[in-house]
Amino acid sequence: RGDVDGVDALRRIAGAAFATRDRDAHGVAPLAIAAWRGHEKVVDLLLTLGADVNARDDFGVAAIHKAAGHGRVAALVRLLGDGAADVDLKVGEISDAIPAAYGARSRGQTALHVACAKAAAADETSDKTSDKVSSDKVSDKVSDPRIVGALLKYGADVAARDDAGNTPVHDACAACDVRAVRAMMSVVAKRGGGGERGDGRNRNARAAATAENDAGDVPGALVPFRRRGCDARAIWDALREGAASGGGGGGG
Repeated sequence: RGDVDGVDALRRIAGAAFATRDRDAHGVAPLAIAAWRGHEKVVDLLLTLGADVNARDDFGVAAIHKAAGHGRVAALVRLLGDGAADVDLKVGEISDAIPAAYGARSRGQTALHVACAKAAAADETSDKTSDKVSSDKVSDKVSDPRIVGALLKYGADVAARDDAGNTPVHDACAACDVRAVRAMMSVVAKRGGGGERGDGRNRNARAAATAENDAGDVPGALVPFRRRGCDARAIWDALREGAASGGGGGGG
């Protein structure tokens, strides 16, 4: 509920260790719940108490994935900034019962995957449940540009691969998310290859633009160009610009 005073009272009663020790039935820590709900003040308090910012639950999902998947921008920034979360932390072992709201569809996804794959998953669901008239429309549930922007600011690797070989660019292309593709492809030119931490992981736009997943598909092959409202040309233009950039190297 975002009750900072209540959390602080619990600290006084149980000691600061509850922030790192306590989990629910699915292994979800208090920090992950606060991030999921967007209670940034509680996130702040738990971080000061020593909560493990990279701890995963039984589904292999950490607080950063929850914040990205649920559009909790302020909580995400606190996890990345004050908490120094690993921006490229990957989803670990997950079961078939993983909640759809997590946005993760395979192991090995980073928070940037989750942000972009959430849009792709929403689009696929729309196609399966809509009638013929609406099924060929682009889903309105594209990624939150604030989430994508925050992750890129802190150096998220746009060429990181999940266990299916997909990069976040693959997922954004599948969702016809023009804004996300442009943001990921332009990050090299705008930031000179480095994120907020200056580690250079954003140099991989060129690799991401041309990367093949395990099925042999490059991102551009996943663009639903026949879907009404999908500006396929804008995505392909962004991919070409990314491929022509000076970045290099492969993703994790």
